[in-house]
Amino acid sequence: MIKNVVFDINGVLTNIMSLETVASFDYTLAEGAVFIKLASSEIWKNYDLGFYKTRESMIDDFCRIYPDDAEVIERVLRKPFRYTANEKMVSFLVSLKKKYNVYLLSNVGQQDLDRIADRKFMTAADGGVFSCMEGCVKPDQKIYEKLIEKYGIVPEETVFIDDGAANVATARKMGFHAVRYITARRTESQVCRIIALE
Repeated sequence: MIKNVVFDINGVLTNIMSLETVASFDYTLAEGAVFIKLASSEIWKNYDLGFYKTRESMIDDFCRIYPDDAEVIERVLRKPFRYTANEKMVSFLVSLKKKYNVYLLSNVGQQDLDRIADRKFMTAADGGVFSCMEGCVKPDQKIYEKLIEKYGIVPEETVFIDDGAANVATARKMGFHAVRYITARRTESQVCRIIALE
């Protein structure tokens, strides 16, 4: 019997990183392209791990690696940013909360986490585990174990939703009913089918 649903944040409850969604951060296309490169780097992974506390604190290290982009990097990481919510998935989370425990499991840096603290999906969830606070990131099994331990979750009683293939694979290996997010409609259908079959 399903008792819990776990949501990833980036790419599920907030819109996936692309040049189109980066434009909502008020970046130019050139800035957006640089941002996407930075966000997929090892340095950014360390931001998600909590080694860097702010985006600005990564500037010097990024500029050493990408000196040709230094001016854009500085501009991008100092610029105010905002997340655009995936309203369909946020509404789905709220509707599920009427019958199930709802949790968040996300790779996210401290400054980003602070910026979304008052978002509806954050306040509606029953709890969450975030990489910057735990020192480990998905798809490392350790961060899933932290979620299990913190909330007494039984993987076989839990649906896990994430847009990352590796993250979904780890969840399945651990016994979760895992759904890879592609579109809101498809994800809702898959989750509802799992719930109905249990």
